[in-house]
Amino acid sequence: MWDNLSWGKKILVAIPVAGALFAWQAYDRSSEAKSTKAEMIQMCDGEQPCVAAVEQHAEVCFKDNYKMGKRSGIRMDDFVKCVNERSGTDFFTSVDK
Repeated sequence: MWDNLSWGKKILVAIPVAGALFAWQAYDRSSEAKSTKAEMIQMCDGEQPCVAAVEQHAEVCFKDNYKMGKRSGIRMDDFVKCVNERSGTDFFTSVDK
């Protein structure tokens, strides 16, 4: 099938496919950011300084430690370290590898 298509038509087919893949990764990233933040807030167990630190630093730390692509995902240890460092308090424990 692909052999019969010109390069222009192949590109016109590839653009929406690439756009759909990018949109899916962006959606997945957004979902993971929300769930990670919610999990961390839950781990705060109502401790207001902890909740405030997560609310203030989770977004930036997530952006800094999320990898998009074939093996997308959050580097959780680095994310936890980032929240702790930015808040100035070790609210969470990370496990170094």
